[in-house]
Amino acid sequence: WHLDVKTSVLSWSDEVFRIHGLAPDAPPSVEDALGHYAGEARDTVRKHIEEAIATGAGFTFTLPIETVSGARKFVGGIGEVESEVGEAIGVFGVMQDVTKKKETVRRLWWTTNHDPLTGLPNRMLFHDRLARAIQHAKRFDEEIGLVILDVDNFKMVNDVYGHEAGDRLLTQISEILLETTRATDSIARLGGDEFAVILGDLKRTDDLQPPLERLTKSTEFTFDYRGTLIPVRMSMGIALFPTHGETSEDLYRNADIALFRTKNNRQRRLTLYEKRFGYELQARDELLRQVRAALSSGRIIPYYQPQFDLETGAMVGAEVLARWVRDERIVEAMVFL
Repeated sequence: WHLDVKTSVLSWSDEVFRIHGLAPDAPPSVEDALGHYAGEARDTVRKHIEEAIATGAGFTFTLPIETVSGARKFVGGIGEVESEVGEAIGVFGVMQDVTKKKETVRRLWWTTNHDPLTGLPNRMLFHDRLARAIQHAKRFDEEIGLVILDVDNFKMVNDVYGHEAGDRLLTQISEILLETTRATDSIARLGGDEFAVILGDLKRTDDLQPPLERLTKSTEFTFDYRGTLIPVRMSMGIALFPTHGETSEDLYRNADIALFRTKNNRQRRLTLYEKRFGYELQARDELLRQVRAALSSGRIIPYYQPQFDLETGAMVGAEVLARWVRDERIVEAMVFL
């Protein structure tokens, strides 16, 4: 293509006509050519041409156009300036239909960032969205609620009814979450039967209650698998930004700890993170580490306490207990068998 700066006459090659869905007839005016671009794209092309004429610098762009038939395409454009005695007399360049390339890139991005079963964002895209949500909340002095959910006894569904049933259940859960949450929320499948919901746009902590109530109600339901009704219940753990963490890593870890507390208490459906949970988990982990070390070094030893029949005096059995020898002292029994 070529644009004469003085006359504003635009020349197109046959290929540029084809891209726009036009027969290679009389070239359109500049305004007609720009009319194939919509909104901001039109302003971008116009600005590129005006700056090229004013400065002599070339330009490149990839933008959407609409053909005569209404089809949407993406075109890549390159423009250079033709000058005489330091004055721009024309702008010329090439145009290429990059629609297929653009669609391939889009599909690749989608595949990389979404769960193929449910179509929800995957763990990688979830962490990116969580980081962005935190940045937004910091900027506007808002709060975020991060909810981690998983299915109680999901393994049982897979074991008893098969993996097809498990996949259908996960798909139904994704549909329920999409119907239950708000447009400002973000949902992801993190893997297995674990899902996450980012509750954004919270001006104050009280704003968390309505969406949590909807989640609690919607995540206990009956799943119909080929006529068999299977009761389903999901457990939830919640952490708040900035109260429970100021980074995406801290927020996710603490929501996961809250979920762990819910799973260990069958009377609960939902647990809000508290700082003491982290301390208790650390203490438990430290104790388990010490026990493993004691087992590997032979410092946990069995003791046998005989049991007698009080009428006959005969020994009828023995109670076996494990004692932890630490600092050359016998510590009271830890485990009774």
